[in-house]
Amino acid sequence: MKTLKYLIVLISLSVNIGTTRGQMIYLPEGFNIKIEGDQCSFTVLPNYTYIGTLEDGSVSSISIENPNDKGWISCTCNTSGTCLPGQYGSLVGCGGTCSNCTMKQGKVTFLNAANSEFSFISGGFVDYSMGIRLATKADVGRSGIFDELLNSPQFKTDLDNFVNQITNNQTLPKPINNFDGSISAPIGYVLQPIIIYGRGCIIVLPEGKGNDLAIDHSSKTSCSCSKGKCSLKTRFGASYCDGDCSGTCTLFWGVTNAESPTELFVSSKF
Repeated sequence: MKTLKYLIVLISLSVNIGTTRGQMIYLPEGFNIKIEGDQCSFTVLPNYTYIGTLEDGSVSSISIENPNDKGWISCTCNTSGTCLPGQYGSLVGCGGTCSNCTMKQGKVTFLNAANSEFSFISGGFVDYSMGIRLATKADVGRSGIFDELLNSPQFKTDLDNFVNQITNNQTLPKPINNFDGSISAPIGYVLQPIIIYGRGCIIVLPEGKGNDLAIDHSSKTSCSCSKGKCSLKTRFGASYCDGDCSGTCTLFWGVTNAESPTELFVSSKF
């Protein structure tokens, strides 16, 4: 995986989204946004790293070093109704009553000293300095992990070290895949939300090793997409939502016959 340290610029990428809320851009802690009419610009703190897929299909990452580097989205209604940018916690995107609301979303592009251009077609912001920890209720609504992050060598190494510290190098089972597409913890274990580099996912831990967000085998977790499809994937022991979702893909937590599901993490590719 290549690592780049260049100036960040953004160019347009059209994405069709749903009527109320569609695809969102996850912006990490310390972001600033400015909404003017149908456009929204944003900046993030320079301690973050953007990791993603370049237009040639390779995976690379960059360090954000200039706090004045800006990204933007603009919203267009192609039929009738409203289609305006809005902020939903740490997510920014387009929404309204329009049945065909198009979001022109930033394709992240980097320029080196020779003006060579590096354009990302998907990816996300992470902060490696945050490390890994058990999630708390304050983390509900964070964006989930994504494929490019799991493909980075650091991810598996750090996650293995974190789990081995908690379990004293115990070998853990995989979550149980249910017929409805959800997952559950095996008997004697729990599903535990964690935060890795500022992003959320689920791991299996022995009972008694999680916190108050952990759920046992009597509950399950699942994914739901507002426009399209997404489902749970498990790689390197980390479970997360992914799929062909042009809207918002949400991981629901603690689903049983006796209780309503809770929104936990939101998948966002940018």
